[in-house]
Amino acid sequence: MKESGGSSYIFVPAFVPADQLAYAFQYPGNGDYSYPSADISGTSLTYTWKDQTGSPIAVVGLQTGSAVATINGSGTDIVMGPFVEGGRTFVPVNLLFELLGMEADTFRDVVYFHYKTDFSAAALSGSWNTSDVSICTGYKDVVSGLVSLSSFDFSYVFSPDGTYNLGFAKTGSYNDELLLQSGRYKVLGFSVICYDILETKYAGTPYLLSYRNKALADPEILFISEYDTAEKKIRLDGTWYHHP
Repeated sequence: MKESGGSSYIFVPAFVPADQLAYAFQYPGNGDYSYPSADISGTSLTYTWKDQTGSPIAVVGLQTGSAVATINGSGTDIVMGPFVEGGRTFVPVNLLFELLGMEADTFRDVVYFHYKTDFSAAALSGSWNTSDVSICTGYKDVVSGLVSLSSFDFSYVFSPDGTYNLGFAKTGSYNDELLLQSGRYKVLGFSVICYDILETKYAGTPYLLSYRNKALADPEILFISEYDTAEKKIRLDGTWYHHP
């Protein structure tokens, strides 16, 4: 991080957005094609977002040692440009935050960068399942073996009061598991931050209780990449959930 004119600028290694960091810069409403590609040639760096046809919808060009970036062909003063240190090139990500309409917000002493418009809490509210089984409401039937599950089954229930439940079952292996979580959640942009999480675990065949209401230290963050109102389904972290 560097300071200039009273503002803070965050820098990351140039090669990171080509893999891990790219997932933090999803283009909203673009489904599987949300992530940017990176083209690094000499001192020039280009990040491109494309639509489903392969046509660019946003292009950012940067030059090492220059504080001028090109955004969709237009030059923009970004105050602090890429620099080289220790043989690595670092790029300012504040520009990407601005391009995608993101802002910073502090929640529980953690700074989150998120889209300015929050996903509808009313649309998120309710039960979401990867199959016809609602593990959160019927976990006793799952434990007893009365219901048939897929190899991996997930269920979420988001309540209007800010609480949530998660059920995850893994079956058909030598180490079957059933995880039940409860906690609170907050929507920031298109992200759902789950916190104050308590977890109960069953394992084995048949399921036997391993532990109950174990507190998890770190929050879990889910990204909403797609929402289909017609079919009543939502995509959280790459997985489709259906709303019965």
